[in-house]
Amino acid sequence: MTLKHILTGALGVAISLNLCAQTIGNENTWGSITGNAGIDMQYYTRDPAIGAPEVSDRLRMNSFLYLQYKKGGFTAGARYEMYLPKPLLGIDESFTGQGVAFRFASYKYKTLEVTAGSFYEQFGNGLAFRSYEARSLGFDNFIDGFRVKYDVKGVYMKGIFGRVRDFWSWSPGTVRGFDAEVNFAEIFPKMADKNINFAVGGNFVSKYQPGTEKVIGPEVLVLPQNVSTASGRANLTIGKFNLNGEFAYKFNDPSSANFYIYRPGTAALLTASFFTDKFGISVGAKRVDNFDFRSDREVSINRQLINWIPMLNKQHTYNLAASIYPYAVQPMGEQGLQADIQFAIPRGSKLGGKYGIDININASIVFGLDTVARKQVTYVDGPDSLTLGDRYGYRTTARLGKEYYRDFNIEISKKFNKKWKMNLMYMNLYADLNVLTISQLSTDPFVHAHIGVVDVAWRINNKHALRMELQGLFTKQDQGDWAMGLIEYTISPNYFISVMNQYNFGHPDKAKRQNYPLVSAGYNMGNHRFTLTYGRQRAGVLCIGGICRAVPAANGVTFSYVGSF
Repeated sequence: MTLKHILTGALGVAISLNLCAQTIGNENTWGSITGNAGIDMQYYTRDPAIGAPEVSDRLRMNSFLYLQYKKGGFTAGARYEMYLPKPLLGIDESFTGQGVAFRFASYKYKTLEVTAGSFYEQFGNGLAFRSYEARSLGFDNFIDGFRVKYDVKGVYMKGIFGRVRDFWSWSPGTVRGFDAEVNFAEIFPKMADKNINFAVGGNFVSKYQPGTEKVIGPEVLVLPQNVSTASGRANLTIGKFNLNGEFAYKFNDPSSANFYIYRPGTAALLTASFFTDKFGISVGAKRVDNFDFRSDREVSINRQLINWIPMLNKQHTYNLAASIYPYAVQPMGEQGLQADIQFAIPRGSKLGGKYGIDININASIVFGLDTVARKQVTYVDGPDSLTLGDRYGYRTTARLGKEYYRDFNIEISKKFNKKWKMNLMYMNLYADLNVLTISQLSTDPFVHAHIGVVDVAWRINNKHALRMELQGLFTKQDQGDWAMGLIEYTISPNYFISVMNQYNFGHPDKAKRQNYPLVSAGYNMGNHRFTLTYGRQRAGVLCIGGICRAVPAANGVTFSYVGSF
């Protein structure tokens, strides 16, 4: 099958499904069908200059088709996935294959909803439980089992039971959980009339995993088969002020992530915000200690996660700021702060001009925990030795630990007239690559960097627009300085084409001062988007919400399609 046949087939399937959905959707007697689909396909070519590996299966594809049927209170859906002949580079090859992994049936009667099969759900902020999908990360931890939801005038309850997805199989552990929340403004309408809202909630999540013994050196550990987590939360809104907090406690959970210690875990999150039309401020604090929670005690990386630790750091969108030194949440131990201020210099003022100026200032800092190891025991096994504390592991102090990450950034947006707009961004960064990722220069893994961005948009007329972007990253550590330039031309509403190049002009090894050119073109057809890209992809890290995966170097052609119907 050629690339032309695949692209033609994808377009035909998308159009057919769209027409089918419209036809059935108009027949109220039969209910309605909706859905979405996506294809990411890449053809790889060898490029040793940037470290792109030789790929035996040069044409690889990740794709899915999701269909949902709804009639009255009944809803059913299924998602077909295909990763053939293997997933795209950087996605775990355990996904190789095809089939229907996600499928469910649900019925809602008044305020009661029952679901059997696959589902995504979240309790509170996610500290104790969150199941969700981040397709670009190759992350998907939906629950397969049963869910019940019930609410009555300000009281919301959820119950779950099932196993976590593990590629094409399921976790050995079973997850059970219950969540309840009371919203007082819905119970007492006078509170809502005064623009006051107060809600409290809590949950209990437990995992059961068979197996009670683990041999480490001369020790035979007795492992708990049931591990529980409980959390409580509160949310207060008074006018334009909001305060949200949650605290979670996890009972002892010896696992490969914490070297099989019996220390309990804790996680705390507190955020406060105040917003008006012209001014807004939000601050947040977080502390996490030994809070890696999985349905299988033996797995690592992004497999079988039950909970989610939100990141407080800003989720950057500009290329050099987002993908070279992003922050990855450390569930075994971190504490940090973030502050974000947004304000506008008014329109018509001397400095703001006709359209005013929007300014966003953001700062975050993350430290590790200051820990003191308990009694040390060394086990010798041939040439290798394993040193552990006692089974409680360690204790923490009130002091801050090692600095992991620091980010100060300011973004200024200015519209000059109806045709021209400019965005400026400056970022001052510190990152400990020993914690966040793997440094290419292990002798100097502590990076101090300055990042600057100039983003200019020119609206030529109602249909045509041009955007130009210049970025620079300057550091004396790791891979040295980077420059990036982009030109994007858009013909609304259907077409766009962009040319981008990244250049590692400051790499300490002159042989590695490579260019990474990339050309992209796209076409929008209603709810369907097609993109074709050719060029180099540099090695880096992709992070979404603090969950990350390594992105390997690659060279070749990429085709992407995403659509809904």
